[in-house]
Amino acid sequence: MNTLDSPPRTGFVGGLLLALALPVIAAEPPVASGWLQRDFIVRRWRQENGLPDNRVLSLLCDRQGFLWVGTRRGVSRFDGERFVTWSRSTDAAFVDEQCHALAQDLHGHIWVGTGAGLMEIGEEVRHHSLADVPTPEQLSGSGENVEVGRVLCLPDGRMAAGSNLGLFVRSTGKGWQAQWGMEPGRMVRGMIPAAMEDQEGRLWAATGAQLFVESPVDGTWQPQFPEPLAHTTHHVFDLAETRDGTRYALVGDYLSTTARLWRLGEGGWGPVSDEIIRNFSNPPWLFADSQGALWYPMERFTRQMGGNMTLVRRRRQDITLYPLDGFANTTVLLCMAEDHEGNLWIGTSEGGLACLEPRRFQTLTHADGLPDDNTWAVIETADGSLWVGTDGGVARFHGDRVETLTEADGLSRKEVKALAEDAQGSVWIGTAGGITIWEHGALTWRNFDGEWFRTKIRTLYAARDGSMWVGAARGLHRVKDGEVTTWLPKDGLPHENVLAILEDRQGTLWFGTGGGGLARWVDGRFETLGRKEGLESLHVWSLFEDADGLLWAGTDHGLHCVRDGRATALTTGNGLPVNEVNSVLGDGLGSLWVGHDHGIYRAPRQALLEVVAGRAGQVHCVSYGEADGLLNVENNGQISQPPSIRLRDGRLAFATVAGLALVDPAHRPDLTNAPLPRVERLQVSGMTRYQAPPGGGSGVRGMVPAHLEPVRVPPEAGRSAEFTFTAPSFRGVEQTRFRYRLIGLQPEWVEAGTERRATYAYLPPGDYTFEVIAINRHGYRSSHSAMLPVQIESRWYERTSVRLLGVGTLLGLAALGVGWRIRELRHLHQLEEEAARFQERSRLARDLHDGLGANLTELTLLSRVGETRSIPPEEMARRLDRLSETTHDALHALRELIWVTNPKADSLEALAARVCQQAERRLRSARLRCRLELPDDLPQVPVPAEMRRELVLATNEIVHNAVRHAAATVVHLRL
Repeated sequence: MNTLDSPPRTGFVGGLLLALALPVIAAEPPVASGWLQRDFIVRRWRQENGLPDNRVLSLLCDRQGFLWVGTRRGVSRFDGERFVTWSRSTDAAFVDEQCHALAQDLHGHIWVGTGAGLMEIGEEVRHHSLADVPTPEQLSGSGENVEVGRVLCLPDGRMAAGSNLGLFVRSTGKGWQAQWGMEPGRMVRGMIPAAMEDQEGRLWAATGAQLFVESPVDGTWQPQFPEPLAHTTHHVFDLAETRDGTRYALVGDYLSTTARLWRLGEGGWGPVSDEIIRNFSNPPWLFADSQGALWYPMERFTRQMGGNMTLVRRRRQDITLYPLDGFANTTVLLCMAEDHEGNLWIGTSEGGLACLEPRRFQTLTHADGLPDDNTWAVIETADGSLWVGTDGGVARFHGDRVETLTEADGLSRKEVKALAEDAQGSVWIGTAGGITIWEHGALTWRNFDGEWFRTKIRTLYAARDGSMWVGAARGLHRVKDGEVTTWLPKDGLPHENVLAILEDRQGTLWFGTGGGGLARWVDGRFETLGRKEGLESLHVWSLFEDADGLLWAGTDHGLHCVRDGRATALTTGNGLPVNEVNSVLGDGLGSLWVGHDHGIYRAPRQALLEVVAGRAGQVHCVSYGEADGLLNVENNGQISQPPSIRLRDGRLAFATVAGLALVDPAHRPDLTNAPLPRVERLQVSGMTRYQAPPGGGSGVRGMVPAHLEPVRVPPEAGRSAEFTFTAPSFRGVEQTRFRYRLIGLQPEWVEAGTERRATYAYLPPGDYTFEVIAINRHGYRSSHSAMLPVQIESRWYERTSVRLLGVGTLLGLAALGVGWRIRELRHLHQLEEEAARFQERSRLARDLHDGLGANLTELTLLSRVGETRSIPPEEMARRLDRLSETTHDALHALRELIWVTNPKADSLEALAARVCQQAERRLRSARLRCRLELPDDLPQVPVPAEMRRELVLATNEIVHNAVRHAAATVVHLRL
């Protein structure tokens, strides 16, 4: 057994981690040693990543969320994805590229302090040399080169620039003014190494060995140090004020660049301690973060490493030292800044830019006393101790002590897969070689009879009746009052591999198995829930009962809600990130947390129940991984219990392959402040028509100011458009998604994914508003959208007046054409009518000539029979009969002609009647029977005269042939 009393730690914040991990904490030492890579996710950028230079001199996080990086070769703006640089190569106004200081004014412009005055980056880049500003020595300006090392933009609109000559302040309407002079209430001339604005709005500035503060009453400068002080030994290197209003200064020897930390107290300024602060011959600096901590670099000498850079974090009386081994051994820390997401940024002398992202999950590892980083099981006992089972034994954290138990101390095996506390306060430790019981500091073994693999312990569970249930690789065992009862598959156990045990509120015991599904112990027998009862998998790895008594079962194929003897599965099809559930537990705040092989996710319990009830199909889950602070995403479980628990203080603990991960659900690690988008550029047919101001303007972060005029695209420009947008973010930037729309063309949102541009092949003339929103990797969308109004101006032929005139002209031409066409149609109709009448007259003439004309000629000839006196009586009788017959034929032809030309007979019914009448008369005269078959109801169809005539003639011919040649007795006529 190994016991450590307040052990020195190099892997975390030392004793501070124990304070976070344990409910009972002893007083912390005044100085704790931390491990930077475990408290923070460390990322770096160098020249090969787009940084102009590896020496970073100044940093600024603007109101839009961009990070500005000042280097020896210009200044860059960083949005988390790419650097945009301003330097002499991009703007001729950059007289000097050494960017020593950065600030943002009320208009959003970025001010850069350089070795040759100030640079103002706004809609355009301007140079302010300050050499022409009147000074007490020269009314026309000093004419000297002004090196600006400090820049402040004050809330009242003023600006302050600390230079090698002294302090310059610019007021509204007054321009720049030198603040030094011989008059009372003036500063002395000299370099300004430090300046700051406090929470009361007062301006502080240091000149060599004196520190001044501006009076808010009359604007005079009041010295803070008693006179005289040695110039070199009381040099003020930097100033800072923490969130609680405490003001600090680094005061020391200018020549040796060593300093002590001073603080302003009730008795004035004085040193905090005798600790010497060095920064490898570079001026030391101070930075106050948003959490109330003060940061500064320190060169520390150790026997092993010699001079080594250390980052110091001081918060009230707690001091944490972060040795930068392997991070900054060959570089110096020059500056620090904090962004809107809480990340800390460090500028170095040779190593480029570094980001320290605080880990939202804290982790207990081997450096904190764990025998091994691969953890399997965790419990919190009644005495407040935290027990953690690992691959190297078990660790017990109690107060400020860590006790480790290994095989050398009596463990049956070093791989501890299960932990449980019984009613007497003894801790049962399950290993691959049986059970070891810890009781009042002593260890005893307990093995079960049978093959060796029966002693491979998977889970331990203390029931309310005082019994201890043991799930092993083969079999279920119950230890009660010293007696052991064993169940195997032959005894009704659904599967021999028992992985999880839980006793619900009603006292029913549930067992998750590795192939037999879920079983419950009812009246001395096992009842099994399998696929028929809704389980998607028979491998049940974890069990959890929520506050309402619902049972949740984790399997290798989804999370299951079990109630009323049925299981409802939730899988990736319902929105879960993965199907594997190594562990599941509730946070007491309405969410379930699930550990799996690829991280941890959180799901609202009510949303899960909505899916279970069928009222919803999807649930939104928030996933956590290495980007959120997990040292390794792989959670243990499956063959160990319990792999996760909720501590009494509300925090959740997860056993992972890289230690025990701890998270406070009351302070969720979610990225709730989604990055705010911004439209960067509009290009029309390849030409830039809009470029966003570098600093984001003076509007609300992420929004276009309401007074922004629409971007006007002239008529001669093309019609293809490309909008470029971004969203400054430094956490999971590669997973930031965008959604956009162009109001006036498409009201629906377009999912752009991670793409940061929108392209339109053609935009017709009109007014549009491009709108974009950003969504971070946890699914939170930006509170504001970015919008850009655009006006596509019409070409002359696209104008409304021209179009109306064109439409009117076309309508007039169309009306003329229609009128002309109507007249032509009328004329054509007249010609057709005349042609029809001519054709009808011709037909009548032909019919009269062919039919009635022949009969009349014959009648004329027969009527002359009386003129011939020599004709015999028989011939005379024959000729008279012929005369009568011809007369009858002539009358018949005349009736036919009249019937054909009669418009009242232009119907199918009249035609049928005529045909039947003639056929019947002809057949009757031939003494033949006639059978007519006609429809009862003939359609009212008009029949032209020519067609009626042809049909009547054809029918007559048919009947005539039947009479003359068919030798028929009956003729059937069917229409």
